[in-house]
Amino acid sequence: MAGAPREQPPLKRKALAFVGVAGVVLIALVSGGVFTVQQLRSGYYVGQENGKVVLYRGTNQKVPLIDLSRKADAEEQPNPPIMVSDLPYGKQQAVKDTFVVKGPQSIEDLKAQVCKYSLRSESGKVIIERGQGQGNCQVFKVQDSAIRLDELPGPDADGVRNGAFSFIGLKGAIDKLAELGAHKTACKNGDPSVRGCPSAGN
Repeated sequence: MAGAPREQPPLKRKALAFVGVAGVVLIALVSGGVFTVQQLRSGYYVGQENGKVVLYRGTNQKVPLIDLSRKADAEEQPNPPIMVSDLPYGKQQAVKDTFVVKGPQSIEDLKAQVCKYSLRSESGKVIIERGQGQGNCQVFKVQDSAIRLDELPGPDADGVRNGAFSFIGLKGAIDKLAELGAHKTACKNGDPSVRGCPSAGN
């Protein structure tokens, strides 16, 4: 009958069906791959750079031709910075090897394990010591000073005796030691703005 559509040969119909199914499968694979990559890039892990603990976005797994890792934003990084060498030995190795974490809040857990620097007294003078009172940390003296406890205002001297001046990172301890040195000088000079100076002023 004129004008009737010609029926496709069976072989051609099978080929078209195969192409259609293959297209659907390919689209599903690509979509699934994109979703997987997005999921991997949304994760977090901890590593190190230049001796400091660094939080990364993505995954520590290596995939050829695909970059799945980048440093997390600055506001998500440890502040103050955490030196890998200030962590207990086992945790140092974990950071060097990298390990997966849930997110930026995990940095707080890591901070709790850092071997801190504290101002302490030794033979009546202020020193900087690392790891005091922390079971997983080796305790050792880092720095001496010429500041005597009896030269300091009462609150400063009490803070040293009670271990109240404790810091993540050596810089914080050094800065506090310099502040105590300034208070000592102010007391010697009779500066009325510094309260609790020794009564003799020396």
